[in-house]
Amino acid sequence: MIGALMISWVFKEVREIEIYVSPLGDDLAKGDKVSPFRTIIRAQEYIRSLKLENYSKVLVNLRKGVYIIDKPLLFTVKDGGTKDCLIEYHAYQNEEVIISGGIRLASNWQKIKGSSNLWKLKIDNSLPPINQLFANGVRLTRSTSPMKYTVGALKQYGKVLDSLGRYNFEAIEKLKRRDLLPFCSFVYSDKDLEGIADLANVELLIYHSWEGSRHTIASVNELEKSVFLKSPSVLPVGFFSNRNRYVIENSKQFLKNAGDWCFDNKTNELWYVSQENKNPNQMEFVTPIVDQLLMVKGDVKTNSPVQNLKFSGIKFSHNRAPRGINVEGILISAKTKLPWMDVKTGFSGYQTSVECGQSIWLQYATNIIFQKCTFSKLGTYALRIDQYATQTQIDACEFYDLGGGGVILGYNIRNAPTQGMLAAASPSENVIKDCKIYNGGIIYPSAVGIAIMNATNSYIINNEIYNFGYSGISSGWTWGFGPSYTYGNRIENNKIHDVMKLLADGGGIYTLGRQPNTSIVGNVIYNIFKSKDAVGSDNNGIFFDEGSSEMFVGGNLIYNIENQKIRYNQTDSAKIKWKR
Repeated sequence: MIGALMISWVFKEVREIEIYVSPLGDDLAKGDKVSPFRTIIRAQEYIRSLKLENYSKVLVNLRKGVYIIDKPLLFTVKDGGTKDCLIEYHAYQNEEVIISGGIRLASNWQKIKGSSNLWKLKIDNSLPPINQLFANGVRLTRSTSPMKYTVGALKQYGKVLDSLGRYNFEAIEKLKRRDLLPFCSFVYSDKDLEGIADLANVELLIYHSWEGSRHTIASVNELEKSVFLKSPSVLPVGFFSNRNRYVIENSKQFLKNAGDWCFDNKTNELWYVSQENKNPNQMEFVTPIVDQLLMVKGDVKTNSPVQNLKFSGIKFSHNRAPRGINVEGILISAKTKLPWMDVKTGFSGYQTSVECGQSIWLQYATNIIFQKCTFSKLGTYALRIDQYATQTQIDACEFYDLGGGGVILGYNIRNAPTQGMLAAASPSENVIKDCKIYNGGIIYPSAVGIAIMNATNSYIINNEIYNFGYSGISSGWTWGFGPSYTYGNRIENNKIHDVMKLLADGGGIYTLGRQPNTSIVGNVIYNIFKSKDAVGSDNNGIFFDEGSSEMFVGGNLIYNIENQKIRYNQTDSAKIKWKR
C-alpha cells in the first residue's frame, strides 16, 4: 500500500501551456487564442505566476504585427524556464512578427519653398538626435560628401609622428596620455571643410587602417587648413599615412539624391530629398529610439542564470547607433583635456568596433536559443553573447542591414589576466550555425560578421558571411604569446567572401594570440581585395596576427585573393598545426 502510494506521487502531470499575444490584443484579456494579450511584458508577468514544475513547455504565440518598445525587453531569472521546462516566444504559424525599437514619425512634412523635392519635418524635442532613418522599411542614406583626403597631422606634429615610426603603438599610447591634440585634429586639402553653413551639424567619418572613427567638429582654421575635433580617434591622422580618406555627413550641402536626408540639431528639423512629385506624407518614416531591444541577464551574485529560453521566427529591428563611446584607455585628465572636448560625441574603437553596442545582450544565461530569427535595420551589432553565457544556440538566423556587425562572442577586456572571476566569466559551449550574416558595418566600418574574444569551446559552423568593410570572422583578443581566454573554438565549414571592402590589414578570417585547441577547418574564403585608397598592410584570406599559435588549420579553400592567401605577423607557420 505504501509502495503504491509512493508511485502515485512520482507520476505527476506534465503538460504544455500556450499563451497568445497580439498587437491588437488587450493586456486585461485572458491571453488565449480568442482573447490575446497585447504586450510581451504582459505575457512575461503571466508566466511568472505559473508553477513551472507543472509544465514541460510554455509556448508564447506571437501573432503578426509590429511590437513597438520604448525600452529593452528584460528577461531575468524569473522569466526563464527550468531544467525541465522550456519557455519559447514564437512567431505563430510563420506570421511576420517584428520587435521594433523605432518610432513612426508624424506625417507633417513641409515642402521647402522654391524646391520640387526638398522637404523638412519638425521633430519633437523629446526624441534623441536622429542618426538613422527608414522609409517604408528601407534604410535611407544620410547626406554624404564625395570622398575627401587629409593632408596629414598638424604641422607641429608631423615630425613627431615620423619619429615614432610606423606601428610603434607603445609610443602612440604614451603620446595619447600627455597630449590629445594630434588625436583630435588634422590638416585638410583645398577648401574641403570651408563654406559649410551647417558645420555644427556635420559628422566626419575618417577611415584609418583597420578602423574608422566618427567626429563632430569644434572649429576650423581656414588660414592653416586645420580642423579640430571634439573627440579623439584611436590613432592620429598621419600615423599610417598623411592621406587618409574621410567623408562629411549630415550637411544640407550634400542633399543631392532622392532618399538623402540630414538632421539639423539646432532647429530639430529633419530634411529629406524625395523622388520627383512624390509626397513623403504618404510614406512611413521610422527612426530608432532605444539602444537595445532585448536583454537576458541572470544574477551572478546568487549564481542564478536565466535558463531554457527560446525565441523563434521573430524579426528584431531598429535600435540606435550610439555616440559618445570612446577609446578604452584614453584618460581625460586635466593635463590632457582640450577646452573644446566633448566625449559624448563621436565614436572611436579599437579593432572590430566591439564598443559600438548590441541590440540583444546575453549575460549569465544558459541554453538561450534563437532559431530562424532575423536581425536587420540595426545601428549596432545584432547580438552579444557576453560573460557567463553558456550553451547559447544561434541557429539558422539571418543578419543584415547592420550598423555594426553580426555577433560578438565574448567580453571586451584586452589581454585579460588569467585568474579570478574573468576566467570563470568566459562564455563557453556556444553555437552559431547555419546563419547568413551580410551587409554590415554600415555605420561602424570596422565591425565584423562574428567577433570571438575571451570565449572558449564554441562552434562557429556552416555560416555564410559577406559584404563587410573589414574582416569576416575575428578570433582572439590577446596581443602576443601570453595566456589567452580564447581557446577550444571550432571555426569550420563557413563560407566567407566579399569582405575587407573598405579597410586594410585583415582577412576573411583574422586571428590574434594563442588559441589552443582551436580549429580552422573546411572554410571557403574568396573575393577579398584591397581598396586603392586603403592605408596599411595587406588584406588576406586568413591573417594570423601577433601571437597566433597552437591552432589546428586545414582543408580551407582560399581563392581570388588580391594579396597573400595566408599572411603571418609576429608569428609563423611553425606555431600552427597544419593539415594539408
